[in-house]
Amino acid sequence: MTLPLTTLQILWMNLITDGVPALALGVEQGERNAMKRDPYPPSMSMFGLGMTRHIAIVGLTLGLTGIALGYWSWSTNVLAANGKPAWNTMVFIFLTIAQMGHAWGLRSHRESTFTLPFFSNPLLLGAIIFTVFVQLLVVYLPFFNHIFGTNPLTGPQLLLCMVLSTVVFIVVELEKLLIRRGVLK
Repeated sequence: MTLPLTTLQILWMNLITDGVPALALGVEQGERNAMKRDPYPPSMSMFGLGMTRHIAIVGLTLGLTGIALGYWSWSTNVLAANGKPAWNTMVFIFLTIAQMGHAWGLRSHRESTFTLPFFSNPLLLGAIIFTVFVQLLVVYLPFFNHIFGTNPLTGPQLLLCMVLSTVVFIVVELEKLLIRRGVLK
């Protein structure tokens, strides 16, 4: 069994998932009632705001789902459209798209994303569409297949990766629900 991701794939994911979407999140409108809440004490660490918990929850969700997808597709010898093993590419595309779901869920720390106007941050929407588009180019164009070590996925394989990618978004929304209900701070 080879490594699930190459160094270049990891660098690529960091570039496209942390750059443009992060800048677009920076222009997201503030949460309702943000000015009515008490300020945080100046001595409080940013990790004291539930950030450590959030990082752990999202990291475990991404990691465990990615490992499960990779192991399943490797152990069952799932083949890509070109007849080569698909498991590395499935993990690669899953992680990228899942991080876009995470970015979409981070539009608000407390409010459900479903209560926010869909087009209120067109930059983030554009960043997500751009990121998914260039990721698909890396998976489906032969020139990039050679450079990134990817194989073109079949429709059902891509669909499975996209469906599994929603798990992170769902977990973020559940965490926000628990925060709103006072179960988590």
